[in-house]
Formats: sequence, structure tokens, C-alpha cells
Amino acid sequence: MSVTDPTPPPAASSREARLAELIELHARDFRGHPYLPEGCAPFTLEAGRVVGHYHGLRLQTTLLALLDAGGRPVARLAQTAAFGAGGQPVSAWAPYAIALDDAAITYLDRLIRTVHVLNAGSRPGGGPLWLAVHPLHLAAVPDAHGAVFASILRRSGLRPDGIVLELADAARVAPQRLAAALAGFRSRGYGVAFGFNGSDPAELDRLLALAPDAIRLGAPHLRAAAASAAEQQRLRARIEHIHRHRVRVWLPAAADAREAALLPSLGADGWQAADASGSLP
Repeated sequence: MSVTDPTPPPAASSREARLAELIELHARDFRGHPYLPEGCAPFTLEAGRVVGHYHGLRLQTTLLALLDAGGRPVARLAQTAAFGAGGQPVSAWAPYAIALDDAAITYLDRLIRTVHVLNAGSRPGGGPLWLAVHPLHLAAVPDAHGAVFASILRRSGLRPDGIVLELADAARVAPQRLAAALAGFRSRGYGVAFGFNGSDPAELDRLLALAPDAIRLGAPHLRAAAASAAEQQRLRARIEHIHRHRVRVWLPAAADAREAALLPSLGADGWQAADASGSLP
């Protein structure tokens, strides 16, 4: 009598089962905190994606591609989509507005990055994963920067060398604390990037002196360049200046056809995709 092999489960159901296991594993680190109401789970699995919960807000992941200068996807940028209790979208900064002390900031920042890691890790490929680190988190954690998050990655089957930690508003962090945080991240294998929205050359040079792997320029840079030939030259010069420090430069997504046409001529290493084709279902 022949015995047929059991039919393997669909890939989607296998992925969801693994996510359910990881959610339970990670939830142990986040339960029992005053920032989580009694009986509320820190994570839930809904329609194949992980959703984080914080003070009644729902925290979801949008994955956007970073494209190289040839238009090929080479990395993934995780962004937070936040929603109120009634399902209305709110600012991604809204959760931080109700995190009122250092411990709450640390808890929230790790919770958000864990949501992104679980969602992105369940869809492998696409290059390094870029994750934001809130400047108040760096100010709140005294030492061993990146150690706790490395253990979160390890349990999720990921490694620090597949992660780029992007720091925005680095000027809000004391210079010594910022330098210590970067040293801790690098010692554990993380890539390091800075987000830069301003136009102050001195501020940019302070960031470059910390030798990041990359600078990601914000939308004001591209918007100004699309409106003025003089600003185009300034942006090209800024990109060349960053490259002289052996730091890669990424531009924002184009907001319109004029900006899209300008992107390949500016000399950057790449830019963010203009749509959410890499977003989660």
C-alpha cells in the first residue's frame, strides 16, 4: 500500500504561522509595561502583517524601495503608518508625542522597529533594511547602543549587518552621546545613515565628520532644485561634497514629473521609489 506525501502548506500560511510564533516570542519583552493597557497585546497579526499597539494607536509598516542610479531596487526603507482607535490616519510622530519619559521613548522606539523587522523579515530579499532611530531614544539609552535590538534581530532570523539605522535630527543629541551611539552601532555591524533636511553647510559637515555610511537628503533639497537652476547647481555641489567624504548620497522620492526627470542628473547614488509598490498588503 503506497503512502502519499502530505501536501505542503501554502507558503502564505507557513509564513503567517512563523509570524505568529515570533509575535508571541517578542511580546514577552513588551508585556507588563505601563505603556500597554491591561489585557492589550503589543502585537497582533492581521491579514498577514504585524500591527503594533501603543496607547490606543495602531502602528503598521510601509516598505518602500531605495533605487540605485540605474533604477534598480537595492534596499528597503521601513516607514511607520499610524492610525487612531477609529482607524483614522495620524502622523507617524503622534506616538512619540504621548511618550512622556525616557523609558517610554525607549519602549516605543524598540516596539516600532520590532514591528518593521517582523514585517520585513517575513518577506526576505530586497537588500538592507533601513530603520529610523528617534533622537530621543539615543538620548535616553546610556550605553550598549544596539545590543538589545541585536537580540531582537537574532530571534527574528536577521543580523545587524543587514540593517541600516538612520538617525534624523541628530543635532538634538549631545555630541558625546551621539558619538557613543554610533560607535556602539558600528561595533555590532549595523550600517549608519543620517537624514538631512536643512541647508546649513556647518551642520552637514558636523554629520560628515562622524563618517556615516550614507546621507539621505530630504524632500526640500529636491523641491528647491526642481524650481531653480541655481538650486540645482547647489544640490549637485552638496552631493559632490558628501562624496568627497566617501559617504553615499540618497535623494527623496520625486513628487512630480519635473523632479523625476531631474533625479538622474544630480549625481546621487540613488533615490527613494516614488510609489509604495514595496508596501505590505
